[in-house]
Amino acid sequence: MCPLRNSKFPLRHEVCLLLVAGCVISFLGVSDAWTHPAAQYGTPPATAAARFLQQSTWGPTSDSISRVQTLGYDQFLQEQFSAPISSYPTLPLVPSTPASDCPASSVCQRDNYTLYPVQTRFFTNALYGEL
Repeated sequence: MCPLRNSKFPLRHEVCLLLVAGCVISFLGVSDAWTHPAAQYGTPPATAAARFLQQSTWGPTSDSISRVQTLGYDQFLQEQFSAPISSYPTLPLVPSTPASDCPASSVCQRDNYTLYPVQTRFFTNALYGEL
């Protein structure tokens, strides 16, 4: 039931239905454009490919722009999803409270009781890994 329906204003019901229909049509149009962007362009222009890479990777390079233009958006994403997973260190199991020989602000504390090893691996993968 439309909250705008009132006997004093009979047109409000029609206006509410038109707004709902417009929202549904607009949603379907936007989602269709997002799902099939290659259908809009065929081969994406370099500027669109660069923008896509800016939003989905660490940034565009001339090689990655031509790769997106060659493969298209969907195939490029499938290639990225099937790439090997980055490695992360297997952290050793340690007690939840530091031992007396592991004082605060020490390397022992940093390496065993913080996310430092995972953060280091993340930035190493980001700087030296593939796209």
